[in-house]
Amino acid sequence: MRRLTLYYENNNGTSTTVFDNLEVDYRNRLIKAIVAFEIEVESLEHVFKLSQDRDEKSYDNIVKNLKEKEGDAATIGKLMEERKSKVFPA
Repeated sequence: MRRLTLYYENNNGTSTTVFDNLEVDYRNRLIKAIVAFEIEVESLEHVFKLSQDRDEKSYDNIVKNLKEKEGDAATIGKLMEERKSKVFPA
């Protein structure tokens, strides 16, 4: 718990949410409710979340800016450009 809370608080040991900074009574009560578990992944389904909640002008601007970059950004920009007709059907 110590490592986990420090990780999510960017190693800020003074944060009030870091394990060591919680009140002992509070920490002892809540730690009993933590249960570790594993889940076996049997399948994965993807969903495109590529700014489809934007208007068309904003979408085009995002695509333009991504394509001007290198690497993954350009690849995503190209993919968004190819998918535009599905996001904004004529």
